[in-house]
This record gives sequence, structure tokens and C-alpha cells, in this order.
Amino acid sequence: MNAATMLVSVARRYKHLTNPVGFVARAFIKQSGLQLGNGSAVTRSCLDIGAGTAPYAKALRQHMGVEPYIAVDIAPSESTSIVADCAQLPFQSASIDLLVSFDVIQHVPSPQAMLGEAHRVLKEGGHILLTYPFLYPECDVRDFHRWTLEGMHNMLVAHGFEIVRAQRRGGALFAWTCWVIWMIQHLVPGQRQSWRARRNWASFLRAGVLAALTLPAELFGWIALGLDKVLPSQGVYMGACVLARKALDTQVEGAPR
Repeated sequence: MNAATMLVSVARRYKHLTNPVGFVARAFIKQSGLQLGNGSAVTRSCLDIGAGTAPYAKALRQHMGVEPYIAVDIAPSESTSIVADCAQLPFQSASIDLLVSFDVIQHVPSPQAMLGEAHRVLKEGGHILLTYPFLYPECDVRDFHRWTLEGMHNMLVAHGFEIVRAQRRGGALFAWTCWVIWMIQHLVPGQRQSWRARRNWASFLRAGVLAALTLPAELFGWIALGLDKVLPSQGVYMGACVLARKALDTQVEGAPR
């Protein structure tokens, strides 16, 4: 392992340990696996749409019985299984048990097309698990959409899904903390455009500076998650997680009858 690869691994591990957004997603995966049942005999084929570096592959295998795990993205990386567009998935209809996508759907010009393809490739009774933003700044790559819980609920139902469980990602304090982290990240010149950005020593130095600057806010994010659970909800939250089931014998909105 060369020095650059080692630094990438260290940086990803650091983010994995300190980022409360990732913790919320992994906790939701675990709770969803318990709800669906994850005995030793359970095996689910899984597509991870917009997987990037596949940070949730381990949690999906552990808590939702995922095998095989297929990482799909529009650009190749060391973690990508298949390069494909989420609006034109190269999979047979009714061939997949579980489709997941973590904070990707807001970057898709037509989320309706993405959900239509998800419905097509999922088996009857198969599941889709999404995380998505609500009150959060625009990202540094193409960014099109934001949803409330009800907005995502309605869109999933219109595309032939039944909501199994959904939860807010934090509350007002956590949303505020995420805004602060975003602002700190953009105070340092050269904000990376995506995880695919070129890696060099300058980018590693910048990542180190950002890690030091954002650490206090990251730590407060964990406290904010706890406080938001006891404070009254006021319709202010950073985003949400949702698990939905492909309904049996459904007619998808816009599909020919």
C-alpha cells in the first residue's frame, strides 16, 4: 500500500468515525434489518445506486443480509461494480431484492425516472431504502431537489411503493450544526467537487485542515442528535431516511395501462 492509498484509507476511516450523518444512516440500516428480519437464512441481492466509495456496504451485509452487494455509479472507482445511469439500469425486471441510495437522489435530474427504474428492477415485495436532504445547503456537484417527509412519501407512493418506516434525520439543532459544518468547509479555498476529485498532497493537506476546523462542530452534531430527540419537533430537520416496499400488483404513475 503506497502513501497516497494509506492516507485515503485513514481519511475515510476518520470520517466514518466522526460523521454523525453516517451514523444515522447505519442506525437506520440496522433498524430496518431488524424490522424485515435478518436470520441466517436471509440473503438479499442489493443495488447501491450512486455508491461512490461504498461506505455502507459493511452495514448492509451485516444487518440486512445483503449478498451480492452491487455498487452502481456513473463513474468508476475502486469500489464500483457497474458503471451505469440510475435512469437506465442494466438489470432485468424483478431481479433485485433491495435497492439503496444514500443522499444521491437530490443529484438526479429526474428522480421520477430513478424511482421508475427502481420499481422495475425490484422483485414484488422488494424494498428500497433512501436517505435524502431537506434543510441543507446546495452541494458542490449538480443539485436539483429537496424533500419533506410527506413530499418523499407521496413520490414513492406514486411510483408503486408502500412506506414501511421513515424518520427525520435529526431536528433543528442537528440541521443548524450541518449548516455550520458546510460553511466551515467552504471557507477553505478549493472545496472539492466530489469524491472523484484528483488526490494529491495538497488535497490531503486541505483535508487535514478541514478535519481540524470541523471537528468541534462534528462533535456537537452528536450532542445535537440526542437533544433533538427530547426537544419538540418544529418541522425543521436536516433530511430523512425511508424504507419502502414495492407494492404487489401496483400501477406506477405514468406507466401505460
